[in-house]
Amino acid sequence: MVHIVRPVWETVGEANQMGRKFPPLTYSQQDADGLILVEASATTIRGARNLLSVALQYGNAFFTGNAGCALKPADYFGNDDILYLMEDMATAKSG
Repeated sequence: MVHIVRPVWETVGEANQMGRKFPPLTYSQQDADGLILVEASATTIRGARNLLSVALQYGNAFFTGNAGCALKPADYFGNDDILYLMEDMATAKSG
């Protein structure tokens, strides 16, 4: 999925993904180390609200038996510039 979304991130602009370029993945030790890298960043109320909003959406999808849900922080539902992320919740799939 990343190879599909990456070009979208790059064309949306500077406001999304901090304007970074995403070169193709390789299998070097540096790439492996990057998988667990935690970059320093600010802890904000906005970030906490976003995480809580997405967690509640996940919980709602799970407990209502939906297999997937479109996630977007609630504060941005009316903003078309902030994209939804579609998540497949394998644990919520019913047989």
